[in-house]
Amino acid sequence: MWVNLKNEYEVKLSRLNAELQKHTLANTNFLDTGLQILDLCGKASLPATELSPLEVANIVRATYLNVTIKDKKVKMVFKEPFATIEKLIKLAKKEIAEVVMPAFKSAIISSKNECLESIKKAPKGADFNGSICFKWWRIGDSNS
Repeated sequence: MWVNLKNEYEVKLSRLNAELQKHTLANTNFLDTGLQILDLCGKASLPATELSPLEVANIVRATYLNVTIKDKKVKMVFKEPFATIEKLIKLAKKEIAEVVMPAFKSAIISSKNECLESIKKAPKGADFNGSICFKWWRIGDSNS
């Protein structure tokens, strides 16, 4: 019984040591990579005229895996992590277009009349002596 317990203990210990070894060999430069990405994005947001040709070339090399031009059309393939960011943005835009925009549109349409009525009225305390100003505030007001 003691031999079996000792063997089980040694098996568990070797498995835990292997897992510990994986963690010590893990890639921990994610902070440096994140800072490089932020720096790159900061430079990429500047006008090209403010960057040196070398900086522009470095931005292109760091972000694009492949750039092709065919029939006056440019096709770009991003490197990671920019390819993943591009996919996430496309999915977000699609989701906004499919889910949010119809709800937003219906909310705008349903509140249109109320909104128009509120802007047709002169602001409280307004004193309009000119007929043109008063005319613009009153356009479309069918109640008066």
